Amino acid sequence: MAAFAPSLDAMDALPRERICIALDVGDEMSEPFDARRGGKSRAATAVPALRNWVTHKHRLSRDVEWCLVVLADAADVLLLPTRDREAVCATLDLFAEQRSGDDSERTV
Repeated sequence: MAAFAPSLDAMDALPRERICIALDVGDEMSEPFDARRGGKSRAATAVPALRNWVTHKHRLSRDVEWCLVVLADAADVLLLPTRDREAVCATLDLFAEQRSGDDSERTV
C-alpha cells in the first residue's frame, strides 16, 4: 500500500505563509498614541502602519494568505483568508473609517 503524497499541483495551491492580523478594539485603542502630545488615537496610528506593512510584505512575496479579525468581547472575522492584498487594505481602511466615527462620537 502506497503512502499518500500530495501532488505538486496541490502543493502549489497552498500559500507559503498565512498571516492573521488581530485588531484590538478595546477602549485603550481610542486613547491618543502619545498621551503627552495628544493627536491620533492608537487605532488611527496602527491601521495605516498595518496597511503599509501588508503592501510591503506583498511586494516581497505574493504567496501570502491574509486574514483579519477584531478582538473585543469575542473575536469577529472581518476578512476570511485571502491572497488579495487590495481586499486586505480596503478592509483595513473600512475598519479605520468605522473607528474614526466611533472616536468622534466619544469626544462629543
